[in-house]
Amino acid sequence: MKGFEGFGYAFSIIIGAANIFLSIFLKDIMIGFINILMYIGMIINFFKIDKDMKEILYKSDGIGIVQIVMLVLSFCSLVFIIVKYKSKLLNNNE
Repeated sequence: MKGFEGFGYAFSIIIGAANIFLSIFLKDIMIGFINILMYIGMIINFFKIDKDMKEILYKSDGIGIVQIVMLVLSFCSLVFIIVKYKSKLLNNNE
């Protein structure tokens, strides 16, 4: 399918960036945690695929690398939320 190779990259980047933005904007650690779990599953699934099938579907290992980068960014955003809003997360009175 000519022209559809970029959808894997776009999906990984758009979904990950949207979840990271929402978790920081809403100060919600659960969105960040779910995003991390989602990307762990996507990475495991990507690297379990046969090399021949991966070549047919994705043409390269670039999508797996993008998913790993998004996983690291999700983890960093989760750490950022915990460090910056630690008092608000522990003290629910505000």
